[in-house]
Amino acid sequence: MKIKEILVRAATYTGRRDIANALESGDALDNESAEAVETLLYCYNAVEDEIARSYAPLKTKQRLNSIVGVYDFSEFGYTPVKILSVTDLSGRKVKYEIGSSYIKCDEREVFVEYEYSPSKKDLDGDCAFLPEQVTLRMLAAGTAAEYCLINGEVRLAECYECVYRQEIDGIRRRAVAELKFPPRRWV
Repeated sequence: MKIKEILVRAATYTGRRDIANALESGDALDNESAEAVETLLYCYNAVEDEIARSYAPLKTKQRLNSIVGVYDFSEFGYTPVKILSVTDLSGRKVKYEIGSSYIKCDEREVFVEYEYSPSKKDLDGDCAFLPEQVTLRMLAAGTAAEYCLINGEVRLAECYECVYRQEIDGIRRRAVAELKFPPRRWV
């Protein structure tokens, strides 16, 4: 999904069809409209970050090298939020320590699997999530709720917050449905 597409939907939700039309057509924006788009983009980034941290974590696995066994977070491809595992090249788990800005272990080359926070997006960027993970409706409703709240439209913000939370409940239901419990064996 494209960020512009999400912001067009959010602008439409908030009653700002003028901004939605300008974004769709690529027309130049006046100062007030440009400021509104910047606010929508700020709201989108906040919503994407919340979803990634709490409801649909973004995960990756990365191969890292270090002569001394210290792997600085700045060397990671993304900003790590949670380290899931550290393994050596053969796939065996490795003991590691987490510092404030690094992980440390006795191996010189490791695979690190971690959850990360998405980078800040601009208008022409792509959404960090796949459409199967998070819907356009969820992102647009969350963005619209944040935008309305910033602009003092509390009742409209509550309306879109409700839509956003319903979509989040859908993610939670899918996660529970995917859980597999082994059958009970009575002895």
